[in-house]
Amino acid sequence: MEVLPHARKLFCNPEASLARGAVVATIQAASVSDVSQISGSDISMLLPESVVVAPGERMRVTTENPIPTWSVGKFKYTLTPVFVHKKPKNTVGLGDNISAAALAFCLNPKA
Repeated sequence: MEVLPHARKLFCNPEASLARGAVVATIQAASVSDVSQISGSDISMLLPESVVVAPGERMRVTTENPIPTWSVGKFKYTLTPVFVHKKPKNTVGLGDNISAAALAFCLNPKA
């Protein structure tokens, strides 16, 4: 999973940006050129049932809320699940790929 803390209104659409970054990381791990080349049996989701977002407060990732967000003070947090490739061909820099792809999508969402 990837969690992005950001100042409110300084990061464009963090949910869509991080989702795109998660897809890019999965493609990179599989060493393919498109997500359609990855079979569902090749990946899994490793995610706890819920995550602590504040003392005494937990948030669940569900089909109704697949990319949960919450705020603490001046910051908003966005959690994005990332699929784990069972037999990755690349592992170096996957977290960096998530962040970079999210930023690139934010700067140019039509690309």
